[in-house]
Amino acid sequence: MRIVVFGSTGRVGGSIVRQALDAGHEVAVYARPASVGRLPSGVELHVGELDDAEAIAKSIKHTDAVLSGLGPRRNTADQATMLVGAYGRICRAMAEAGVKRLVAISGSATRLPNEPVSFSRGLIRTIMKILGRHMLRANEAAAVEIMGTELDWVLVRPPRIADGGPTGNAVADLEATASMQISVGDVARFMLQAASSDTWIHKAPFVAAAP
Repeated sequence: MRIVVFGSTGRVGGSIVRQALDAGHEVAVYARPASVGRLPSGVELHVGELDDAEAIAKSIKHTDAVLSGLGPRRNTADQATMLVGAYGRICRAMAEAGVKRLVAISGSATRLPNEPVSFSRGLIRTIMKILGRHMLRANEAAAVEIMGTELDWVLVRPPRIADGGPTGNAVADLEATASMQISVGDVARFMLQAASSDTWIHKAPFVAAAP
């Protein structure tokens, strides 16, 4: 499988890249110029900023799936505009290239439109509204942008992401998070699996370590 990874120098994106290479996939990455030095060997490199629609489109051609570890970089009001703009360009480029599968990271506090919220998730959202309201707003706006496309999208919603490789001890559920954390390796592993499986298309599973 040939994949393109956005956010490839972040924790989740970096783990996706390493696991995909280890599994023998053909891996292309889209990275900002300042981040290029942190990438492993063996990847096809595309350099550009997230507002460069032409460079984004070039990176997506002739691929099977796009995996994204993009998220808000800081808790500021401009992050929703940045993230929605980036996903808008990625999704348009995918549609034009005929690439259907998009697997993107979000968070367990992210609420989809008209989605009921359990008591435990309500507590998580309350904490996020206090500590990171702009980041929460950015993730929710990005989710709406992605869901409005005709792509075969999957939104992955983990709780706190801890250090560590894949353990195989993660579970996915559409209604509630099984625990309050998951290793970065398990998040990346789930996203890679979702890139080639039809199980989670047009869904936003909560993925967490098994209790």
